[in-house]
Amino acid sequence: MTTVLAVNAVDITKRYGALTALDGISIAVAQGEVYGVLGPNGAGKTTFLRMLFGLIRPDAGTLEVLGKTWSTHGVRTLDGVAGFIESPKFYPYLSGRKNLELLGRLDGLLVAETIDEVLDIVDLTSRARDKVGGYSFGMRQRLGVA
Repeated sequence: MTTVLAVNAVDITKRYGALTALDGISIAVAQGEVYGVLGPNGAGKTTFLRMLFGLIRPDAGTLEVLGKTWSTHGVRTLDGVAGFIESPKFYPYLSGRKNLELLGRLDGLLVAETIDEVLDIVDLTSRARDKVGGYSFGMRQRLGVA
């Protein structure tokens, strides 16, 4: 049985006019693995992440996310994918818990017990009923991970 990779990028290139932001990048990430994307300003980190989330397309190369490509699956490529670049966005007038409940209902994924579990993992249980507008930047990032 073949294991589907979470990310399989082969010879990815992205250009913005004369600027080559990504030049032949290849990476394979198995499901369950955790990677960081590090590099100096202008190295193409955000460009690559924007590709993973379907915000932009590569000019050359092949990018598969959970075994799917945009050319064959379109927006369905991102089924089961979640993430944020730089800072997650939430409704500031809702609590952390209500934001997660809303997102869960939209995706048909989260139930109350799961929300309790992920809030505990990111150490936000005690602040779950507070409005996100009162959260620190770090707390909003942790809620984004949840």
